[in-house]
Amino acid sequence: MPPTTAFHPRFTQGSIKNKTKFLKTVSTQVVSKTMGEVIAINSNGEVHRHLLAAYLNKKGGGGASIPEIVLTESAILAIWSEYAQNGFYAPFATVKWYDAEIINYLKSNGIVS
Repeated sequence: MPPTTAFHPRFTQGSIKNKTKFLKTVSTQVVSKTMGEVIAINSNGEVHRHLLAAYLNKKGGGGASIPEIVLTESAILAIWSEYAQNGFYAPFATVKWYDAEIINYLKSNGIVS
């Protein structure tokens, strides 16, 4: 997937600029930033960077291979969608993962480094 691919709508757009909402103005039109632009943004928590890296790794970027039993592409997008909309991801009904927990999950399972 080229870095020029639009981040939204593949990744749900949230409401927090440069954390869950990545837009830019081109000429007079507001459009999504590209995946390359989004991954370069440093912001509090950086969940966007880690989930985008997980997504690209799942797609085989850099020779990565993430088995379906570990994490699916749709699961990565679902984690992002819930996080973008609510500010957390709930893997279970009584559990909420915020930035640190999401990143820890991705790192501790070898999905991202």
